[in-house]
Amino acid sequence: MTAGYAFGNVKTSATQSAPGLTTNFATDRIQGGWVVGSGVEAALGGNWTGKIEYLYLNLGNKTDISTLIATTPINTEIRENIFRVGLNYRIGGKAYAPVASANWAGFYLGGNFGSGTGRDRSSLNLPAATIFETFNLAPDGINGGVQAGYNWQASNWVFGLETDIQGSTQKDNKTCILSCTPGVMAAYDATLPWFGTVRGRLGYSVGSTLFYATGGLAYGSIKTKINTTSFVGPVTQSFSHTNTGWTAGAGIETPFTLLGLLGPNWTTKAEYLYVDLGSTSDTFIFGAVPATANRSVTEHVFRTGINYHFNSPVVAKY
Repeated sequence: MTAGYAFGNVKTSATQSAPGLTTNFATDRIQGGWVVGSGVEAALGGNWTGKIEYLYLNLGNKTDISTLIATTPINTEIRENIFRVGLNYRIGGKAYAPVASANWAGFYLGGNFGSGTGRDRSSLNLPAATIFETFNLAPDGINGGVQAGYNWQASNWVFGLETDIQGSTQKDNKTCILSCTPGVMAAYDATLPWFGTVRGRLGYSVGSTLFYATGGLAYGSIKTKINTTSFVGPVTQSFSHTNTGWTAGAGIETPFTLLGLLGPNWTTKAEYLYVDLGSTSDTFIFGAVPATANRSVTEHVFRTGINYHFNSPVVAKY
């Protein structure tokens, strides 16, 4: 576990257009907050170690009074999920002796639990009213599901295939654009109800620890609800898509005994995935004019899981 103080450079920008007028707003500042996370570090041989670490960064909230066409507050919540891989050299430390690799070959089945956050570049275009808004949707929430896979092994190298299916509570129902007043506004409710992946895995076993990279096909459900208010009154537009795309990431897997209650066939893993489900485009009538809503769906998924290996226990092969 790790925790402490965090700081960073935070930039916020916004552009608003109307017939014959375009205005911009931007801020640039250093903001402080806190960070918490956890990770795993394993000996690679000699004085070298490798680590995988997850950090949750919270730099607080900030409200700025914009200088756009409509002078309204812009509220920003600065939250980041950071997943990183590192390499350390222990200066002056005692060298680690080489360790035999564990046996990872065979079929496995398990479950996982974690969190996800989106960075969905989006836009709302009303050509007849000469209005074009660009913004980000950030659906975040909890993910959980099951996975199954099969590994082949050659010496320390591990090759495998894995598939998973996830339920998700990821949602952004805080984003409002246009004037965000009772007169003219568009309030979004963006969700990612479920998604899944089919991936290849390439790993290297250092003793009983497996470091791996992974990538392949992603698919999922994308739902967007837009609550509009105009001179015709409130209207709700709802759109649903099932998209395919791609995913890539990395992780670490190691034996898991849970205070001696589980046997050597059990392992635990920590994993990061970047998921890109492509774009959606939906047309509707806003007030009395045609409108087009676009959303590019990209997700950062951080999760931990547990696997049961059926063919043989995950122990060193001497």
